[in-house]
Amino acid sequence: GIVLWVSVCGAGSNGSHVRSIDRGLGIVSALCVPGSRWRAAISVPFVGFGSGGFVVAYCFLIRNDERLIIISAHIDVRRSHACPPAFMPVLEQIKEVVAGPPGDACVLALANKLQQLCLLLSRETMAIQSARSNPLDGSKPHIKECVSNLDALTEVLGLPPRPVTVQYASAPQPAVGSHRIAAAEAAALLLSPGNAALDSAVRAAGLAPRVVHLALAHPLCSSLHVRALRLFRSACASPDAGLAMALMLPGWGCGLQDPQEPAGGGEGSAGGAPVRPLPELLAAVVTPALGVPSGCRAPGVGFALEMARLWLPNDATGGGSGADDAGSSGGADTTAGSGALNPTLTTALLASSAWSEFCSDARDGGALRPLLDEQLGELCGPRPQRPPVEDAGDLANLSGGSMLSGREILALLQGMSSMGVMSS
Repeated sequence: GIVLWVSVCGAGSNGSHVRSIDRGLGIVSALCVPGSRWRAAISVPFVGFGSGGFVVAYCFLIRNDERLIIISAHIDVRRSHACPPAFMPVLEQIKEVVAGPPGDACVLALANKLQQLCLLLSRETMAIQSARSNPLDGSKPHIKECVSNLDALTEVLGLPPRPVTVQYASAPQPAVGSHRIAAAEAAALLLSPGNAALDSAVRAAGLAPRVVHLALAHPLCSSLHVRALRLFRSACASPDAGLAMALMLPGWGCGLQDPQEPAGGGEGSAGGAPVRPLPELLAAVVTPALGVPSGCRAPGVGFALEMARLWLPNDATGGGSGADDAGSSGGADTTAGSGALNPTLTTALLASSAWSEFCSDARDGGALRPLLDEQLGELCGPRPQRPPVEDAGDLANLSGGSMLSGREILALLQGMSSMGVMSS
């Protein structure tokens, strides 16, 4: 038979290099023309754009005599501002949400588009091989366009949804919104490779302080906490000291307001005091929990404890493999601090009196180490001890000191059988 295969490929502006971006997705249809010797199957995969803004379609035709005919066609799709298909709907949806009245449908559509963008960013960030490579050279189009529009992600983080009704409170409570969780995921993905160019771009946009501030203001949103911890861990280990050092300043370098209730929620009110440096804020959240039984503490204590634990050196917490262990264990393992802190951040922490007092020994009034010691051990506490095996003498003392021998047990069973209690 004859098969026609269409593959869409991206090409550079000079046309010298053709890079296949066939995704394996698309619509497959069969074309059968009566009376023709050609039978064709056409596959239209996901269309992608090269740096030149046009695509190349290659058609492979195989006739009955197995001759291969290659036909190529250039399809010009140049635009004044070429954005990858995944990011263009995000920009349009952000403009619609900002300009129009708040609506659940618009916010949900924005969240769905951001989640699709995160999937593409995850693939491209995993392909970054070196911290010094340039991911903005056009080989990773979604990273490039996302970095070019970081102000859009910043705008998403400032779009709170309407309050929601929950079971644990009579009044509607402030919500995070799936769109802001997706924006936090995108920011964490950009910092995950430890790339210098991406770290510098995220620092200039002020994304890291905003994500951490949002997580502290919503202590009941564990899905946001997971992403904020990943971002916080990457920021503290980044060679770009400005990422984490912004958290040591009042207002965190971008004019953020102090949360109304650091351990109970609230993103801060307009005209309020600037947010305190992170060591002071963590101490204010964690210290009141000292001596309070687990389960009766404020909901933001666990997240603040995990952030503070990442700032402790390995030798102060029993050693370990660093902050990566914290993410893989889900926060339950407190035997390892962060062994990859930026040297500038380490120096600033040592010079902070609030941090030194917070992480000092319990004898000196420190609250961090006693609370971390409570989390040592396995999940749900230590395993129960198995009782020692009792010898024959101890067993003989049971039931009045008498034991039945094997013969006596056999005679008892035979007697019960003869009385019809047991059947043979």
